[in-house]
Amino acid sequence: MDAVTRIMRRYVVPIWTSEQIRSSFASEYTDIYVWDDGEVRGYVIAENVLDERCIASVAVDENVRNRGIGRALLEAALAGAGYAYLEVNENNAPAIALYGACGFIAEGVRKGYYGDASAIVMTRRTVSQ
Repeated sequence: MDAVTRIMRRYVVPIWTSEQIRSSFASEYTDIYVWDDGEVRGYVIAENVLDERCIASVAVDENVRNRGIGRALLEAALAGAGYAYLEVNENNAPAIALYGACGFIAEGVRKGYYGDASAIVMTRRTVSQ
């Protein structure tokens, strides 16, 4: 949990509170995937809501980006999910590209979700809905 918190506090905006992080780790409805090559370098937090998967948070240490870590973590988190969704800051082009490469498509916009920036709502379906 400490390693995920360290990465999250460095790269995720808005920053989750300590209670939100603890709750995610304690929840039976949350799966947390980490990339550990001797040190935790990235993570994905996925919340399971009925038959849907919400990708709640993704981050990879900037020192190991562009090596397929984010994609591998995301694909592990999406395994077996028929439907998944997430919100991403409209200004985060690398994340939007990663999500697109993993089969997500833009479905909508939440204006002002990140203060001055909007969130793009992206979804991914792998089975008929």
